[in-house]
Amino acid sequence: MHIPLAHGAFSAAASKEPTLETWSQTLKLTFPEGEDDVVTEEEVKDYFTTDEYAPEAVIIGHQLPHEEIKHAYVHFTTNEACKKARKEKDGGSIGKASEVKVVYTDEKKWIRLRDGVSLYGGKRSRWMKAYGDERQPEYGDDMDAPSGIRRHPVYPN
Repeated sequence: MHIPLAHGAFSAAASKEPTLETWSQTLKLTFPEGEDDVVTEEEVKDYFTTDEYAPEAVIIGHQLPHEEIKHAYVHFTTNEACKKARKEKDGGSIGKASEVKVVYTDEKKWIRLRDGVSLYGGKRSRWMKAYGDERQPEYGDDMDAPSGIRRHPVYPN
């Protein structure tokens, strides 16, 4: 028996959220113990600036209450630039930091950090804005967005 999508059937693949690599424009940097507070914003910007890409913004020295180390975040204008930077820069050294671990991070986290809003609380649902209790504009009462409205799950087209 086949039930059309319009009648409520869905596949696991259709309901899966894309991976961070698919759409993230922000990298989270982790440094070795004792080296998390020795790099400057300028050093991070310079490290991630090449002829092909450059960061749009950098935040250094961010520490969550439950963590013992600080992280830095590097935001790019495109996902493509972010992917190249991660591939080329993971494991290198920045300033006095002997090594940097580079991973993708959620754009909603980046927006909260950029806007000075706490990261306290759980994961944000895909229908929620980066902070507050509001929905993304295209999500209706059923919390499901119509297909094809967005090319990016956080930023509008």
